[in-house]
Amino acid sequence: MTSEKLGAAIANVWMETKQTRPYALPLTTAVALKWPLLSPVAPRIALIGFKYCQPLLLASVVNHVQLPDTHRDRNAGYGLIGATAIVYIGIAMSTGLYNLKVYRPTVMIRGSLVSIVYRKTLRLHLNEAKSSAALTLASSDVDRIGLTVESGHEIWASSIETILALVLLQRQLGWASIAPVLLALLATAANTRIAKYVPRRQREWGAAIQKRVTLTSSVLRNMKSVRMMGLQETIARTIQRARVYELDLSKRYRSFFAYMAIISTIPLQFSAPFAFVIYIYGVKSRHGHDSVAAQIFASISLTQLLATPLQNVLSSIPSFAGSLGSFTRIQAYLRLDDRVDGRDTSFAGIRESAKEPIVHGNQLELGNSGASGASTTMGKLAISVREADISYSADSHPILQKHNFEIRKGLLNVVVGPVGCGKTTLLNALLGEITTSNGKVVVDGSPIAYCQQTPWLINASIKENILNQSPYNETWYKRVISSCGLNADIERLPDGDDTIVGSRGTILSGGQKQRLALARAVYARAPIVVLDDTLSALDARTEKLVFDRTLSKTGLFQQLGSTVILVTHSVQHLRSADNIIALDSKGRIEQHGSFRELSGREAPVGRLLTECPPDKSSAENNSPESASGSASSSQAQREANVSLPHAAAAPGPKRKTISDSAVLMYYLKSIGWYRASIFLLTSLAYVLCISFTQIWVQWWTESKNSNDGSFLGIYFALAVGAIANYSSSIWCMMISIVPISAAKLHWKLLDSVLHAPMSFFSSVDSGITLNRFSQDMSLINSRLPVSTMQATPMAFQALAQIALIAVGSTYLAIAIPFCLGTTWALQRFYLRTSRQLRLLDLELKSPLFSSISETLEGLPTIRALGWEEKFKRRNQDRLDASQRPVYLLYCIQRWLNFVLDLIVAALAILLVSLATQLPSSTSGGRLGVAMLNILGFSQSLSQFIFFYTDLETSLQAVSRVKEFVETTKTGLLGGAVEFRDVTASYATGTDNAVLKGVSLAIQPGQKVGICGRTGSGKSSLLSALFCMIELQSGSITIDGIDLSIISRKEVRSRLIAIPQDPFLLPGTARFNASPDETVADNRIIKALEKVGLWEHVQKRGGLDPDIDILALSHGQQQLFCLARAMLRPSNILVLDEATSNVDWGTNEVMQRVIRGEFANKTIITVAHRLRTILDSDLVVVLGEGRILEAGHPGELLASRSQFWELCSAQGITTIDSI
Repeated sequence: MTSEKLGAAIANVWMETKQTRPYALPLTTAVALKWPLLSPVAPRIALIGFKYCQPLLLASVVNHVQLPDTHRDRNAGYGLIGATAIVYIGIAMSTGLYNLKVYRPTVMIRGSLVSIVYRKTLRLHLNEAKSSAALTLASSDVDRIGLTVESGHEIWASSIETILALVLLQRQLGWASIAPVLLALLATAANTRIAKYVPRRQREWGAAIQKRVTLTSSVLRNMKSVRMMGLQETIARTIQRARVYELDLSKRYRSFFAYMAIISTIPLQFSAPFAFVIYIYGVKSRHGHDSVAAQIFASISLTQLLATPLQNVLSSIPSFAGSLGSFTRIQAYLRLDDRVDGRDTSFAGIRESAKEPIVHGNQLELGNSGASGASTTMGKLAISVREADISYSADSHPILQKHNFEIRKGLLNVVVGPVGCGKTTLLNALLGEITTSNGKVVVDGSPIAYCQQTPWLINASIKENILNQSPYNETWYKRVISSCGLNADIERLPDGDDTIVGSRGTILSGGQKQRLALARAVYARAPIVVLDDTLSALDARTEKLVFDRTLSKTGLFQQLGSTVILVTHSVQHLRSADNIIALDSKGRIEQHGSFRELSGREAPVGRLLTECPPDKSSAENNSPESASGSASSSQAQREANVSLPHAAAAPGPKRKTISDSAVLMYYLKSIGWYRASIFLLTSLAYVLCISFTQIWVQWWTESKNSNDGSFLGIYFALAVGAIANYSSSIWCMMISIVPISAAKLHWKLLDSVLHAPMSFFSSVDSGITLNRFSQDMSLINSRLPVSTMQATPMAFQALAQIALIAVGSTYLAIAIPFCLGTTWALQRFYLRTSRQLRLLDLELKSPLFSSISETLEGLPTIRALGWEEKFKRRNQDRLDASQRPVYLLYCIQRWLNFVLDLIVAALAILLVSLATQLPSSTSGGRLGVAMLNILGFSQSLSQFIFFYTDLETSLQAVSRVKEFVETTKTGLLGGAVEFRDVTASYATGTDNAVLKGVSLAIQPGQKVGICGRTGSGKSSLLSALFCMIELQSGSITIDGIDLSIISRKEVRSRLIAIPQDPFLLPGTARFNASPDETVADNRIIKALEKVGLWEHVQKRGGLDPDIDILALSHGQQQLFCLARAMLRPSNILVLDEATSNVDWGTNEVMQRVIRGEFANKTIITVAHRLRTILDSDLVVVLGEGRILEAGHPGELLASRSQFWELCSAQGITTIDSI
């Protein structure tokens, strides 16, 4: 049952299947798991045999009791007791074995489908990987498909039971048995017609869930940006609208579910009344009155045995049809385009003779004209691109055309160009992630270490992020973290390199994230390294340190002989490049060559090179140091067999114990007392009607002067009352209660998460939080109402059946308290275990879903390094771990059913023993009522405990919502900002403060620059301003108002923020420009014109197309965010290294717009490009969470301060020098 074997089995069959035909995936699943799927057949056939002995046994026992004492054979009574034991113990054993055989393939289907979905995710085209479809498919859809096994077997088995019941009923009622058949056929026809519409409605509902979960996932991954821009309320309304729309779509499906459930109940309630209308007079005319009781109760039991399988068939149809809809969605996902690696990795026939650059228009061959170093690998080709047209898909227009160049091994190649020119696209082509429609891209077949522009980190420890899938070697590991400047950062973290970084590195600054991703690339020791603006978030000193130790002539990459391709906007690194490739705005290679060759040329590279600071370390950089690292690297390779200690996953929120009654009351409040009362009363009325029906039949059979018309009239009225009340209860729950409670609980969860402190997001995996919005919401609007709807009448019905069984014999009533006590003890024992297993199930699913989410985000990195198999095994391990509680839960449920069936068997044996040995203690009518209820008591009891357990588990989702909720509300203006002796940390109760005694006063309209080394506390200062970290002491005020008494929501809504990473939501350009939809189009267009984007947006359809269609580069996305900031009214603008990831041209545009549009506003700028804050009124230098110095930039530069040292590292000595 391991996911590896299951995934391989279904994948092999899927590859041989015609994947375009309808229902190809369910057929594939059936073929791959045919023997486990067929294993329940034998015990199910045995169960059918035992079940249909019950009406014969009932008739025999009743007839035996009604015989005169002189004609009653005592040995016959013993035989009936033995037959009862055989029948009911046989039912217990065959039921237990059948259920075990059913749920084993159910778990196997889950393992195989989740496995094949993940395997597809690893092969997915990069364009398709932006969606979170895999998360929805692996959770909601796979769980829904799990119901297919049981419903599929119930369809064939219940059909056989129906035929047997018809044969036996015909022997009792003759041609009158046609009544149940006609009712069943009518119900089947109606449900079959309705079921045709179920898959489409389910697909629509599933698509809406996927859209909402994708939107929520995007927000959770960018929570810091959302809060800094004050978009919580707008985002909340958008997601809630998606939730309401999803519930509206699901209402159609729930309506069909309600219709089919009501129709399925009609044969069960009306079969016996209609049959007796035809039959009762005939029975009385052919038999004496004494034989009527046996005939009637045997007939009623047969009509129940007929109606129950019919109901099972009819109820299994929508479940089976719904699972087919989920199968169809997964099948559509599996048929998405795979990533086709069009690169040639053989290097056969590639020319290697050229040593000088060869240029023909846009054609470039990189030789080793600027290369130096002792690596013997230099001079050999690493990459060759010939006449390549590069596009995102085969049918789209090429973004880069007719590219020709060669890259030789062991050299540092720097790619520069304006924003949106195609630098990242070029890298993706070299990685094989996008299509080469013409020409050829030839790459050395070795792994490529890739650092994405947005650092990709997993929710694990720092050590695990660096090593990832590489073996652990302590010596090499320490060398790598030292080279990436991580030693000091690790020492300051509470658990050192075992510290969990959180989802997407939540607890780290932007620079720390980039250095951690770079450390992973260095540690991998790949022969080719591709870095997409990896140093952009570092301050000048840290950037120089990291560059010198990793990328310079004496750096680790050079020592390893690695070929490095670096996209950067930092001009100071151009001097160290062996080759420079400059792209123009249309993606063409405009200039190329070494630093020496290009430094005297005109635009565009020439202008960049004039900004390049003099190389103060050229002597040491050009020293002919041998690449001794190669030898040490080889030694490290031989030693790399040490196992890596496993770091624990990030813990979830600490759970406090909330009583079941408190949670239930919370859920009832979300429903509303009026609706809850209607549901409870109609459920109780339904049970009273079906229970009193049996008492009415007993009175009927024992009445000596009965008026059959009156009795039948009441009998019909009770059936009508049962149907009416059942219909009211199911309609009230599915149509009225579900959309209201689901929407309310989602809103409370959403509101509380969006306003939770940032320490929550630092300590809790986003996969766990996303699980609340996917699986928990699925529980609340699907399983919770169904469990409530089933458990409530089952509880009433079990109590009623206990009372009716006690009626069967005077002495049997004595055993009832012992039976109830045993059942109570069982449920206490069972619920204690099942509750823990269900919670464990939920908790172990979160790492599984996080694995899928992290894989989607890091696909290019994973595939570049060839880690697909390793990540597949990682996912299989997590899947296997999540399978264990699921399977164990199924096992203990089967155990519970088996024990309950044995208790029922004991009751049945005791009842028959008392009836046959002490016939005076009962009568035919009373005994018939008792044995009829024996038939259903086991099922009612086991179903009640099953649904109650399911209800309790589903209520855990409500419990989690209850834990999240918090509400605050007040007001805020904007203006002066003051920090008063602020000490703060990311988590309460810790000594690791990130701000230490910070005091700073900012006047209204003042321009303030914040700088310092990476990890010095710059981002933490802004986090404190936005109330995203906890203050241990001190205060922060705006216009004299203490932020601690103000709603976080209000604080953030009144601040304008442009974070380091651009944040765009799925939706139109208009929606992204004005998420609250309050800004007119003309204002949006004007703002886009000011940042130079409107022409680009207009060419692609204007404001109406989805934001993805605009194909904005990283820098253009940041310009779009600046335009959005211009549209928000506020007096304070906060820039969190907003220009660090853009080129100098884009930076100039942003600076010009900021100075013009925000001239009269307070501006707080965190920057490591110090040129951007030299015109500030005040500069603050931070170090280790403290203010080291503050003053006017001119004064600080003149005094050779720490600010002067930072500026000098970037070639700035005075303000006039720039």
